[in-house]
Amino acid sequence: MNACGAPSFPGPRRRRLLLHGLARLRPLQRGCRRRATIVLGFDGMDWELTQKYRRGRQDAQLARLAREGHAQPLGTSVPPLSPIAWSDFITGMDLAGTAFDFLHRDPDQDDPGVRPGQGGDAEPLLKLGRWQVPASGSVELLRRGKEFWSALEDRGVHSWVYRMPVNFPPSGTASRELSGMGTPDLTGSLGEFSFYTSALFYDQVDSGGKVYPLDLWEDRAEGKIYGPDNPFLVEPTPVETSLTVHFDPEEDVAEVEVGDGEARAVLAAGEWSDWVPVTFEMIPTQSIQASVRFYLRSVRPEVELYMTPLQIDPLAPALPISTPEDYATELAEETGRFYTQGMPEDTKAITEGVFDRDEFLAQAAITQQEIADQLKVVLSQFHDGLLFYYFGDTDQVSHVLWGSMDPTHPSYDPEVDPQYAHVIPDLYHEVDGIVGYVLDHMPEGARLVIMSDHGFSSWRRSFNLNSWLRDEGYLAVKNPDLAKDPGFFLNVDWARTRAYGVGFNGLYVNQRGRESHGIVDPSESKALLAEIGEKLLATIDPETGEPAVTRVYPSAEFFHDRGALDVGPDMVVGYAKGTRGSNEGALGELTDEVIFDNMGRWTADHAMDHTTVPGILFTNRPLAQPVAGLRDLAPALLAEFDIESFPQRHEAP
Repeated sequence: MNACGAPSFPGPRRRRLLLHGLARLRPLQRGCRRRATIVLGFDGMDWELTQKYRRGRQDAQLARLAREGHAQPLGTSVPPLSPIAWSDFITGMDLAGTAFDFLHRDPDQDDPGVRPGQGGDAEPLLKLGRWQVPASGSVELLRRGKEFWSALEDRGVHSWVYRMPVNFPPSGTASRELSGMGTPDLTGSLGEFSFYTSALFYDQVDSGGKVYPLDLWEDRAEGKIYGPDNPFLVEPTPVETSLTVHFDPEEDVAEVEVGDGEARAVLAAGEWSDWVPVTFEMIPTQSIQASVRFYLRSVRPEVELYMTPLQIDPLAPALPISTPEDYATELAEETGRFYTQGMPEDTKAITEGVFDRDEFLAQAAITQQEIADQLKVVLSQFHDGLLFYYFGDTDQVSHVLWGSMDPTHPSYDPEVDPQYAHVIPDLYHEVDGIVGYVLDHMPEGARLVIMSDHGFSSWRRSFNLNSWLRDEGYLAVKNPDLAKDPGFFLNVDWARTRAYGVGFNGLYVNQRGRESHGIVDPSESKALLAEIGEKLLATIDPETGEPAVTRVYPSAEFFHDRGALDVGPDMVVGYAKGTRGSNEGALGELTDEVIFDNMGRWTADHAMDHTTVPGILFTNRPLAQPVAGLRDLAPALLAEFDIESFPQRHEAP
């Protein structure tokens, strides 16, 4: 039985029984009340900055919560990367238990392997010339550990989980789920835009998108929209459909046509379209559907058209993005099509120079409005149980606009940046407005929890861990005289390399019997890590005169959940606040300098010493169970429903 006397069927079974009219729930026990807890998750919302803005506005909702309820910094994960942090919250386990990150090392390869939360490509069953019949593919959730809301459903308490990161495909254990960070676009990437141009000469972007030509005719420009590889073809060949831009002979206006008149949108230069369906035919009887938005950047002198990544169309999902499977469609029918891609704010478009700041902010505003509008609908339907609702713009916008309010940042432009110094403060004020709306519209007596997975900081200095390992004699190169290192560890001499770095914070021993070219005996690994850690902590940034690394975390000593130690790093590096692992080093590219200025458009980050970038925790009344960090929060939420323990298994080191 649950806390209110209802049979404690597991969630999915309970729903099936209700649907068939077989469940006979007993009336609520005398004196038992329906309990509701709402958790708003704001990715990357910083404690220090929240305090600053809260003190400046005593009428702010977060200030009200601090006065009448509870407020504190919330300890984050090690390392403080969003996939790891949210996994810590979801499972109560640390990195060594969940092993989910943007990048892992692959012990069977010389280069790192990307690990998005999907897998299981279809295998061909039958080949007929150039065609093949695919088997039914599977999509696998790669996050390890049990999600905390399953404990609620096991006791008959409904849980609604919206856009929870690292929950693609949805766990299937909540009453309602909509997948979040980690949800790919239709091609399987984490979000790849398309930029079309009629210019004869154009530059390709490095990552996050592709630039395609438009063939220019008298009154139109023609191109192609490319989708995923056709699974019915033996040779990898992307499906495609036509794209035509009919432009006005005098005005900066154009009609964008998809396919043979399948969908059309009329846009003025500088205008965004609504959602447009795009259908790709695979064979005459099989097709797959996406949805996109277009942004007409210009008509003259060149036609320039941006297209969002191909979204999994919520009106016809090609991959599972919700629980129940038709819930995404139900939500889209009520609120309209929406971004299904896990991180919809297109930071790649701005870092690659396809968007300027105003264009990026306009696109981010579209994603924010969709999520805010859906919250109103969801909140009107929620009465009891747990509701988790996620906002990612606080993280994504901060990455690329934070530097505008930091005159000490090396890339700060005194002519341009002051015009955008208001963006992050405005974003935090918008959060306050969302909190106020929820306080006014949530069920009577509900508990409200506001939290973030980590904080934020300016990223001023870059540290290339692999270059440091090279200079300290732990990593050897094949050719030290290369003018430009090719990256991806292609110039690494594994026969003489004892340690290397992958990702922003991970350090690995090139261990014999584990790595494909390992040379370090396992018995020597602990001493080697201790030696490297001591030297890292003693490394001084010559520009600042301060330590570049303030903490190191040997995995075998620091982490307690042992299920995935074989996948994760041997040591996590905690860089000093303001310093982050370099983009070059993360993918195995060696640079001449070890520590250097960050001059990119990605001006802020959080992949640093975890004690320097805590998140936030606000509640409208104190939780009964104390919370120090992310891993404590889920058990505290369950305790509000009289669930004493969170059933994770932690093996001692």
